[in-house]
Amino acid sequence: MRKIKLIIAFITVVFLFILLLNGGGDLLISMRSYIHRDEVRFLQSLPDNLDRRTYAKYYVDTRKLKYRHIPYIGNIVVPGSYGIYDIDQSGRRVVQNQIEKKPPTKKLLVLGASQSFGYYNSSDTTLVSYLSALLPDYEIDNYSSPGQTVSQNLENWKRIEHLRKKHYDLAIIVNGTFDYFDECKRVTWVDMQQKNKPVLYKTPALVSIFNMIKTKLWNKSDEFELINLCNTDYYQKMMSEKIFHSFENILHYGSELDTKTFVFIPPALWGNQANISNIKSGLSPEEISSFTKIASMLSKASGTNNHIVDFSHVFDHRPEEFFLDFNAHLIPEGNQILAHEMVRYIKENNYF
Repeated sequence: MRKIKLIIAFITVVFLFILLLNGGGDLLISMRSYIHRDEVRFLQSLPDNLDRRTYAKYYVDTRKLKYRHIPYIGNIVVPGSYGIYDIDQSGRRVVQNQIEKKPPTKKLLVLGASQSFGYYNSSDTTLVSYLSALLPDYEIDNYSSPGQTVSQNLENWKRIEHLRKKHYDLAIIVNGTFDYFDECKRVTWVDMQQKNKPVLYKTPALVSIFNMIKTKLWNKSDEFELINLCNTDYYQKMMSEKIFHSFENILHYGSELDTKTFVFIPPALWGNQANISNIKSGLSPEEISSFTKIASMLSKASGTNNHIVDFSHVFDHRPEEFFLDFNAHLIPEGNQILAHEMVRYIKENNYF
């Protein structure tokens, strides 16, 4: 009898081991397939004049980036070389053009999210590299980090000041759009998880069991249907006011350090007349409507402070496709135009 029990136990263990291997293998294949689909989708959305092989490499290099989380600052890229990205020990992305310039006499700080960091851009085609070419007297430190909000940019600036004790003559913050995009996408994700009925996919056995348990525990009754709060007037107004307050806070901090500071709201895929025919955003009409309303509120508010500049319309009515993807990362020509407009604005208003 004992021998029979041992045999049954052995067979059960072997069966479970095989099931685990099969499920794990299917899961890995599924993950690889998903990553590949994401890459294909990215390459298909590129403007026709860009080389797909080059941007396939840029895509792979971008996925190599490693981050560490810092409280209240968010993710910072770990120092190292990641193909087209070189991050020095202080957390700056290296600016290619500065190698060939004459010794600068002034210092410029750039903060922002992935646009000013230069997602999918080689080091000589980023927004900051074009700023460097237009401002030869300035040594530029680019501390932008993908995924950072304006309030996190401010805390990052405080960290930089604490660590380096370096005075900047000029500071440029390129952000604002990511703040509400990130918040609304998170709200929408929760909303959709709760409103939609479970969809059956062909998944590994163990994953399917986990999904069944999760559905039982967290799925809400059909009587309750959450409203996407980003579609409501109250939260749209609240977010625009909160972001504008973050603008004012970072301008105030720059003033305390005797640094001329500007916030530039970069272009996105909504709220303007830019050519986005190459982009399949995956955003619902409701999301685009919400983002457009928030962008309009920020644009209107920016008119009350000449150090907060709305550049969301910088590509309006141009025939070129300047966006790489629905996250509004820019092609080199887009970075060049944006850099030129920033420098033009600062010079025309005699801030240099």
